[in-house]
Amino acid sequence: MKNIPIIILLFSLFSCQGEKATESKIDSQEKVSNSVQLSDDQMKNTTIELENFGNKEISTVLHLKGKMTTSPENQISVSMPLGGYLKSTKLIPGMNVTKGQVLAVMEDQQYVQLQQEYLTKVAQMKYAQAELNRQKKLNETQASSDKVLQEAQMQHATNLVAVRALSEQLKLIGISPDRLSENSISNSVSIRSPITGFVSQVNVNVGKYVNPSDVMFELIDASQLLLKLTVFDVDLKELSVGQKVIASSNNSSNKKFNGSIQAVNYQLNADGSTVVYCSLNTSGATIVPGQYMNADIELKNHAAAVLPEIAILDFEGKKYIFLQKGKNHYKMEEVQVGSAENGFIEILNASDFKEQKVVTKGAYQLLMELNKDSE
Repeated sequence: MKNIPIIILLFSLFSCQGEKATESKIDSQEKVSNSVQLSDDQMKNTTIELENFGNKEISTVLHLKGKMTTSPENQISVSMPLGGYLKSTKLIPGMNVTKGQVLAVMEDQQYVQLQQEYLTKVAQMKYAQAELNRQKKLNETQASSDKVLQEAQMQHATNLVAVRALSEQLKLIGISPDRLSENSISNSVSIRSPITGFVSQVNVNVGKYVNPSDVMFELIDASQLLLKLTVFDVDLKELSVGQKVIASSNNSSNKKFNGSIQAVNYQLNADGSTVVYCSLNTSGATIVPGQYMNADIELKNHAAAVLPEIAILDFEGKKYIFLQKGKNHYKMEEVQVGSAENGFIEILNASDFKEQKVVTKGAYQLLMELNKDSE
């Protein structure tokens, strides 16, 4: 019974030493878990090529998202300046229209009154012109006073102003004053398309009275759409007007559209974002306002440490390379990558591996060996 405490103490001592040995073994395994040691026979069956980090001028590509939109000059709101009743229209949203095409026919009694007033003023102006010419001749022979001549001049000028004002009103509703006569007076006028594009909205129906302030139709010139991109303040300093843009739609990423930055909005929103407007060459493609797009903008070139793409391994969501640590000994290290161009990838943390040889060819085989060792 006296020896029992001694036995317990010795058992505890050996247990602690065993645990420490086990922990030391585990730590040792963890330290070499990213290393591969190949035998000479394995090296004969493995093609390993080594390179140093290279230095190249490489351009950074900024990836942005946005959607197509229209500039104010290419989005037309069609209205009737004098108001009136909609007599007929065949427009529906999405329909294509050409410049000069009749969009709708309006009718109203005031159109008749305006034409009547214009023709009346034209007749009065012709009479005033003739009277002015007569008074000039009389005044030259002293047969008429200066006052009478001045009254004739004033009457002619007043009629001339009225005719010109009524002429502009007729043009507003689509009536040509030069073609108007007493035989062509009509109570209806046609509204024609000012652009070639498509109808985005129809806000009226036949028989409805349209006020001068009412927007009847919305038209869009789809040949001059803009790409509106969202960019954050951290990248804003890298952008400027004229930079090249390559865009593609979400539906067809293989089809590329070339363009350039047209305007940069430096007014930031609360979340630090703003917008950049780009013009694109979309001829021959069906691109509509509101369509979502992806865009790449090439920034200025900069010197960078690079490696061939074949040297970079994707493993468990991270990027790795293998470095030579000795004869037939290679170690896998995580790297942070930047821009890619012409088969090379920028290594952002290259300074961590100064003057070390990187496995370019055979890196995948080393990863397979590493997985075997782990298993």
